[in-house]
Amino acid sequence: IVEPRKHGLYTKAPEDECWKFMRKAPMGTRWVDVNKRDADKPEYRCRFVAKEIKRKHDESIFAATPPLEGKNILFSLAVSGTTGSADPLELLFIDVKRACFYAKSVRPVCIQLPDEDPDQGMCGRLPRSMYGTMDAASNWEAGYTKGLVEDGFIPSIASPCAFYHPELD
Repeated sequence: IVEPRKHGLYTKAPEDECWKFMRKAPMGTRWVDVNKRDADKPEYRCRFVAKEIKRKHDESIFAATPPLEGKNILFSLAVSGTTGSADPLELLFIDVKRACFYAKSVRPVCIQLPDEDPDQGMCGRLPRSMYGTMDAASNWEAGYTKGLVEDGFIPSIASPCAFYHPELD
């Protein structure tokens, strides 16, 4: 329960408040354990996730992933030095741990509290996104896009998750 608390994932609220603004019961939750290595050298990561089930097709929950071809082109340009600039090309690939926790929730979401944080009649309201909610990835994408655009980056026409900064080339 350390990471959800550290990131302020949820605030406690009475369950009847959840019924009032969501018009349904708090979303179920569970812990998912994943071995990131192998059986000989295990490295388990535990994630607290919501159990939201997609009931119908909804384009608003789409989140893009960068095309592999884009990365290949960038590596080729960096190695060949054919960018048109006198300065060497610098590439930055970022992987953010627990990325969903940094994205603001854009809709009201309530979850069941984990067994490690019991409180009768209470649920958790999410000010931030959580793994397992349908819009977590698109909320993260919207958040980092906003930040990069504010810093002068331009999203690619071909892929909304690739950016270019004109001044920095």
